[in-house]
Amino acid sequence: MWNEISMALMNLEFKAKQRIIEFVYDEDGEVNIIAMIVLLAIAIALAVVFREYIIGLFKRIWGAINSSADNAIAGY
Repeated sequence: MWNEISMALMNLEFKAKQRIIEFVYDEDGEVNIIAMIVLLAIAIALAVVFREYIIGLFKRIWGAINSSADNAIAGY
């Protein structure tokens, strides 16, 4: 029984390694990775450009949440 479990685990490990190797060396994966890096760079650039606006937006949202929570607690 242990031999069967050991063989099944070795087979599973082999299949996992094969999938990882296929993923790494797949040419379509390279294009997707580059696209993801470009999109991430664009998102970071937009965050830097609109930094003050984003900070103000989060402060307004957080203030609204706090005032709503204070109002809800004051009712009790």
